Amino acid sequence: MSILLLEASREEPEVGGVSAFANMLPGSNIDWMYHTQPQQYGLMGGSSTINTMIYIRGNSRDYEEWAEEGNSLAGARKKLFYFLKSENNLNPEVMEENQHYHSQSGYDLTNR
Repeated sequence: MSILLLEASREEPEVGGVSAFANMLPGSNIDWMYHTQPQQYGLMGGSSTINTMIYIRGNSRDYEEWAEEGNSLAGARKKLFYFLKSENNLNPEVMEENQHYHSQSGYDLTNR
């Protein structure tokens, strides 16, 4: 099998990996300023470069709906298992208040 990836953009600038510079990217020469779905930004990785490195989990109702539709990998409990497995939450307040929904054992650093 061969796959050809055609990308209309240049490489991501170094500031794309620094969340403090995220406000500089929208409206810049890498932002194609599309307001529809086709392609939002003109970089490899698309809008992930401009998303300010925010970590948000999906809604548990959506995961349950996927499971009901036949996706055996979905379901809120199954997804929570993997969220906990991957998360390394550095915020002691979050860990104290929500220890059933967060962990500090994963590789994905999160903080408030």
